[in-house]
Amino acid sequence: MRPQLSATSLMKYLHVSATSPAAVGTEAHTLRSNYGAEYSPARDWWRGMRVALTVDRRTTRDGQALRAAATNVRDPKKKPLYSAMADAWPDVAERWAQHAHAPVRPVTITLGGLDVRVSPSFCEHNADGAEVVIVSFTERKIDDTAIDGVLRLLQCAYPDTEAAFVDLRRPGRVRTTHGRDLEHLDGWLESAAVYLAHVLSEAA
Repeated sequence: MRPQLSATSLMKYLHVSATSPAAVGTEAHTLRSNYGAEYSPARDWWRGMRVALTVDRRTTRDGQALRAAATNVRDPKKKPLYSAMADAWPDVAERWAQHAHAPVRPVTITLGGLDVRVSPSFCEHNADGAEVVIVSFTERKIDDTAIDGVLRLLQCAYPDTEAAFVDLRRPGRVRTTHGRDLEHLDGWLESAAVYLAHVLSEAA
């Protein structure tokens, strides 16, 4: 069985590869150390916000669910961050004011011996077509090249749609595939996947 990583985990590696090539071994070791660990909702820092985002897109679409998540969170370390995300969301969501929610399922693509699970946060559509979206809450500012790598994965997983990456920690930072040819990243992604497949197979 091939090793598997999420697109967002691969993104973290791509960020290091693009910004600090000498540190890729350390990042790969971190991924290997955490590989296969059982998911724990209690340790998922942003779970409440991700759930609220899903509810928002499927129901009221007015940010109410995100504000409720910020109000109800008990962890004093989380509260200001959740509140900042809730405050930032309405301006970001204007992008899809003339859209409607569309169902989307995760897709696993195979790249260089690595299965990459691509899980959009949501999908929106209008008369011009559909757009799959990944929303990031990560504290680390992700390099644009790494984000483009994730957008290319979205293109491969959902070939008939546009794709967008939203950095909600930095309001207004939305990067998309619209009018862009990202095929030039395929070799880089393939090389990263080959290396990580080798590293992770040793952890199996």
